[in-house]
Amino acid sequence: SWYDPSNPVVMMSGNLREDLFSWLIEWEKKSDLCLTLGTSLCGMNSDRMALTCSKQNPELGTVIISLQQTQLDEHASLRFFSTCDKVMGALAKEMNLKLPEEKVYIPNIPKDTIVEQDVFLVGYDAKTGKKNGDERFKLDLRVDSKVVIPVGQYKGVQGTVQGKNREGHYKICFYHRLKKGSKIKRPQVRVLGRWWIEAATNGTIDQLPLIPLTISAD
Repeated sequence: SWYDPSNPVVMMSGNLREDLFSWLIEWEKKSDLCLTLGTSLCGMNSDRMALTCSKQNPELGTVIISLQQTQLDEHASLRFFSTCDKVMGALAKEMNLKLPEEKVYIPNIPKDTIVEQDVFLVGYDAKTGKKNGDERFKLDLRVDSKVVIPVGQYKGVQGTVQGKNREGHYKICFYHRLKKGSKIKRPQVRVLGRWWIEAATNGTIDQLPLIPLTISAD
């Protein structure tokens, strides 16, 4: 969520996107093991996954790794009061796993989709951002380019590309209304992860998180 402008982190008082909530329910029903890593399990709707897994498959159930006590500790099949790095490091050692060297991520973008620097051809609908293999449009992420969010709770919110951060992710300043119906907007910078460009140019996602700003998208 930190790298997807169309799917921001949900606040404690907020609501999960309907399609993502349906996905959560689907996996809650068919999962037999739940790993809860570093979460406080303080009452969010997603906590249901950990509780359900512990009940419907006690042999595997739920594994909780965190430093602080949680309200679901008694339901865990395994409980570690530690950091995720320490536990996963010990697990890798026990399984004789050789961890790959840390490398800087470089998007794998097909050469024929690169129009110029920060401009890409993508096979999606320019008005909705939905996958469309029949047509392609230019996704322009150069500085000062205008974009709009096509889906989610911020659908229709417009933004301006400001450049990239030191990791190469795109910084986009969006203008959100202070409250519903208000004419006053406040700027908020959100980040678009570099991997979205790889996914979009290779057509591996069904929906783009942003599209170029056009009259029809206002």
